[in-house]
Amino acid sequence: MNVNEIVGILDKEYPGRTIVLNTPENTEEVICEIEPASEHSDYSVAIAYIRKSKPHKHLKTIEEYQVEEGVLTLYLDGVKREFKQGQIYAVLPGTIHWAEGDWVRVKVVSKPGWTLNDHILVDEAVSAGGVIIQDGKLLVIKFPHADGITFPKGHVEEGETYKEAALREVREETGYSNLEIVRKLGVVTRPATEKDGRVVIKDIHLFLMKIVGDSKGKADEETDWLTMEEAQKRLFPQEADFLIRKRNLLISQR
Repeated sequence: MNVNEIVGILDKEYPGRTIVLNTPENTEEVICEIEPASEHSDYSVAIAYIRKSKPHKHLKTIEEYQVEEGVLTLYLDGVKREFKQGQIYAVLPGTIHWAEGDWVRVKVVSKPGWTLNDHILVDEAVSAGGVIIQDGKLLVIKFPHADGITFPKGHVEEGETYKEAALREVREETGYSNLEIVRKLGVVTRPATEKDGRVVIKDIHLFLMKIVGDSKGKADEETDWLTMEEAQKRLFPQEADFLIRKRNLLISQR
């Protein structure tokens, strides 16, 4: 199926209704407004054909996805979920979300009605970091004014590979200069707040690392060593889930 075929289907089903074609900002989604908010502000209804939508959130709107054809992959604050034909999921305000599929057809019901002002696009960012376990404990970064923790990590600079960025950032944040990468563990995706206050959705490429020798210099961040159980309670939910899924691999590498 291509865009012209989709437009033909929507024109036939909903003659006279507005069809929003691909735009430079969103090149893989076609939307037909079958009951726009301009007709009744308390709700709106649209039919969407989706290959990939842009990460976004709503401040007020609850957005209900009803899968009519195909399989919808929905990312909710970075957590992947799949929905088949006939299944329904309601996305609550404030949740960063986006959808993917093979031109999957979805009925989208918004309450109150969808408006451009309530559709907030969210930038994407990339980081890289390390997971280090020593003597049964995990090396973490502590937040200065909260109980939360995270893995040592940071932005990938221009020209760097993920491995290079991970080693540099972990060295800077923890003060451990003698590090070796054992293997790549995977990617955690979650919301993050940048230094300028922007909320982004971030892919964090994580590598299993080990400390070689006892050399430790000045650390840019406050660190701690926690058991896996302690860390799981204080990590971001997406990071805690990642740790649980990789637990057996991490234990075998100790």
